[in-house]
Amino acid sequence: MSKRYFTLDEANRLLPVLRKNVLQLQRLKREFDTKYRELQMLKAGHGKGGEDPFFEREAELEFLNIQARGVIDWINGTGAQLKDIEMGLVDFPSLIDGREVLLCWQVGEESITHWHHPWEGYLYRKKIAHEDEGKDE
Repeated sequence: MSKRYFTLDEANRLLPVLRKNVLQLQRLKREFDTKYRELQMLKAGHGKGGEDPFFEREAELEFLNIQARGVIDWINGTGAQLKDIEMGLVDFPSLIDGREVLLCWQVGEESITHWHHPWEGYLYRKKIAHEDEGKDE
């Protein structure tokens, strides 16, 4: 499967549904983290013997994990790259002046306004210059 490159317009058109999915993923992660901590506290206070009192909670965690995996798979299926769930960071492979870059978006941003090189991360985001906008194909 070849890598998909997004134009700025294509990536921006994907944002409404992507935003919904990333927010859902953040909610699932918070719920998983809470239930996991609760389970660990229960296990720490439980002695040996008897039937497994943790099965139901472990099943809830597995279900949350399956839901999250489905959302992540959907995001990956679009060609976008989920970089950080908590921060809500998503990158879109693109080309500017013939070189590969990543258009960078974070939940809370209305549209994609930044990019960075593939070897760089969020801290090195650069503002998209207006002259770059038409050259991302």
